[in-house]
This record gives sequence, C-alpha cells and structure tokens, in this order.
Amino acid sequence: LGYPEWAGTWHDLEEFQGEGLEPLRASLSRLSAGQIRQLDLEINGVVRHVEVTAEPLRGGGWVIAMDDLTQLLSAQRQAAWSEVARHIAHEIKNPLTPIRLAAERIQRRSAEMDGPVRDVIVTGCNAIIAHVTGLKKLVDAFHRYARMPTVNPKPVPLNQLLEETVALYQGLREGVAVELALPDDPLTVRADPVLLRQALVNLLDNAFEVLGEKGTVRVSVGARGDDIIITVEDDGPGFPTEDPEVLVQPFFSTKGRGSGMGLALVHRVVTDHGGRLEMENHTPHGARVRIVLREALVAEPTEEEPEEPANEA
Repeated sequence: LGYPEWAGTWHDLEEFQGEGLEPLRASLSRLSAGQIRQLDLEINGVVRHVEVTAEPLRGGGWVIAMDDLTQLLSAQRQAAWSEVARHIAHEIKNPLTPIRLAAERIQRRSAEMDGPVRDVIVTGCNAIIAHVTGLKKLVDAFHRYARMPTVNPKPVPLNQLLEETVALYQGLREGVAVELALPDDPLTVRADPVLLRQALVNLLDNAFEVLGEKGTVRVSVGARGDDIIITVEDDGPGFPTEDPEVLVQPFFSTKGRGSGMGLALVHRVVTDHGGRLEMENHTPHGARVRIVLREALVAEPTEEEPEEPANEA
C-alpha cells in the first residue's frame, strides 16, 4: 500500500497514524473478530480499494490483514465491459448493412422523380446514411475494445513514432496548432508499436474533437528513471470531472468528447503495458493526459572500445 513494513505493527489504534489512514483507523475501531470490510483509501494521491480482516490475539491486541484489491477489481470491470462491448457490437452491426443498402437504393430511385418530393427523399436518405456511418464507427470502437490484441512489446524508437503520428495532425485543421517537444537524445521504449500508436491517435482525436476550429495541442515525452512519460494536452475546456475512474469507463462521454470509447481504449492499452494513465485539468484551462510506461526505457547500447593489441615481448 505504499507504507514501510513497520507501519503494520501497532500496540494501540491511536498509534495508527499517517496521511490518508484516518478512514482505515476509523474502520478498524468498528471491526469485529473475523469480520471482513472493504474500503477506499487515498494513498500518495492514488485511491486504492482495500479489504481488511481482523483477528484478536490471546494475549491482547489484534492481527490485521489488508489486501489491495485495486487491480483485481479493475480487471473484473475491464472483463465485464469487454463482454458488454462485444454484445453491443454484434447486435448493432448486423442491421446496419441492410439499412444503408436500402437507403442508397431509395436514393437512386428518387433520381427518377421530380419536384419537392425528391428533395425530401434525398435529404432523408442522406441523413440515414450519415447516421449509419456514425454507428459503424461506434461499432468498430466497441469491437476494438472487446477484441484488444495481446501486447507484443519490442524496442521502439519513440521519437520517430511520435514524429510520424503527430505529423498526421499538423496542418490538418487551419486553426488548430499541434506542437511536439522531443528530448535531444532519442528515446527507445519497450512497447507494442501498433497499440501505442493507436493510443496516441485516440488522444489526438479527442483533443481535436473538443477544440473545434481553434486551439493548440501539445505533445511531449520524457524519462523519469526507467519510466517513460508521454504527455498530450490541449487548451480546450478541460475534463468535466476530476475522477479518473469515471473518465476511463467505456461509454462515458460528455458533449464534444466523442463516443466515450477513446479514453477507455487508451486506458486499456496503457494498463495492458503495465503502465498507468494520469488525467487532469490544467490552468488556465485545458485537459492533460499522461501515459506512464513503467520501467519501459531501453538503454542504448554503448560502443565498446577496441582492445589494444598486446605488446610483444
């Protein structure tokens, strides 16, 4: 849980002190022998879901066991959402093709008609086709989430990957500037290049959606120890909530933030890499997302100096 081993030994609950530990101390004071209780603790700025069990000792005192269930619950939620996404994708995808084909056929036949009736039919068919196209994109997002491929990590030249990905968006919209800040020394990261690129594309798509016709997107990367940190930020209105657990839930969306699958897919990619996704609003306004890939930095091999020939006697 982020505390040293000695922090688990106390003679009295009053000694049970520490930042973020007050909810746990209060819960322990009400815990009966053999009772199991689950609660959320904020430790080092991160909310952890903990299961607590207490057993009395014969000579007095208690043995308290705590299990961190955060990753287990996250994996269970992820599996449940994947199953939901799979069913939704299947149920929606089947009728889309005949609906589109029927609308296109009616549209072609309406060309033989005259007058305002034809205009009404053409307008209606265009609306149907546009909505079917939008639903198809949503179904594809569901399918990608439900069928996320297994991570295949390999050494990836990160500077090059970022340059290639960001270049697709630079100049894409006249009023939106896309800036890229790279370290002088190129970084190599151990990751799946296809999935990592997809995560970056989703973040950039989200930024473009919320900015509209004017704004700035900034992409940067750096290393902290052996961790790689990729940051994407925009100067839009920011996230509507500070709770990252809500932001990364599939289908969670707000006006201007797309279908609600973008951040969920990014979160899935990052956690499958053993990393974490950090999201926050920054001042004066805008959203900031950090992809933290833990212990992913690949050290560049150093060139070995040639051995000097041995002196002949």
